[in-house]
Amino acid sequence: MLEPQQDGTTVLTHGERFTGILVPLMAGTLGDTERGFTSMNEALAARLREKPGDRD
Repeated sequence: MLEPQQDGTTVLTHGERFTGILVPLMAGTLGDTERGFTSMNEALAARLREKPGDRD
């Protein structure tokens, strides 16, 4: 979800809900998934902080 803020910034709320009988059996995999989401969010934040032309 993207939420515009009064100061002109935007807050991204990102989440995932895992349900079902196999979830307890996948505890290790879900930890890896959470770390992947965290890495993706950090990379997105870094990219958005770049000035135009920084990636050229």
